[in-house]
Amino acid sequence: MKRAMLAATAVLTSALSPVFVAPAYADDGDDTVLTSVSLTGDYDAQAICDEALRPAAASGFQTEPTDVQDSGWINDGAPVRDQNVGDPVATGTPTGSFFIADGSYYRNGGSPNVWGHGQATLTYPNSTQEYTTVQNTKRTITVSCHVWKINGGGHLVEPAGLQTVGNTAVDHDQTAGPNGFDTNNGPITLYGQEVNALICISPGKKGGVWTGKNGFDPSKCAAASTAAGGTIPSGNVPQI
Repeated sequence: MKRAMLAATAVLTSALSPVFVAPAYADDGDDTVLTSVSLTGDYDAQAICDEALRPAAASGFQTEPTDVQDSGWINDGAPVRDQNVGDPVATGTPTGSFFIADGSYYRNGGSPNVWGHGQATLTYPNSTQEYTTVQNTKRTITVSCHVWKINGGGHLVEPAGLQTVGNTAVDHDQTAGPNGFDTNNGPITLYGQEVNALICISPGKKGGVWTGKNGFDPSKCAAASTAAGGTIPSGNVPQI
């Protein structure tokens, strides 16, 4: 609490002996002892003592900091998540639906199987998201405040009720923290992914039927094989 002093020490002198009148202070009520202040913000040691004393202009009292302790800037808690960096990166084995463009069929080397080019919608079970963090910091200055004045007789006056210890000011700031990675960011679906997919597995050497893969209709495999062209290695059917 900020304190104010309304009156300075009054010194009355008689012909026989000096008589000192106790200083009168203005507090919240009739308190005669100042209490320490706890401030928030950017204060230096002198500013803290100025806030603790708040003397009336006519009082003549001054204040100065003693026993100054400065913590410097220190971390205040753990880094805090701030903003995402880029898009999440898909992880795990996806499930997908494929669209294979007509006429895009081809063979992969000498394989009798048929491949196609197209697009896919892929759903991954998990993803990783990179993000920035901020680090909250704080600085605490703790001071004792010496209050004094020189009265009209040249005497040093240091009222016990005005001396305070443990006055503090806490200032807050933020700095950039390390980037973090959320490795459990949840499922993600990617659309329009360019793919080269195996679409048909040829019948075996002993005959059989075409097997569709990656959602391709097996009834279209014979036509896809023909469109793919090339020679199916000996022993595989159907022949082209």
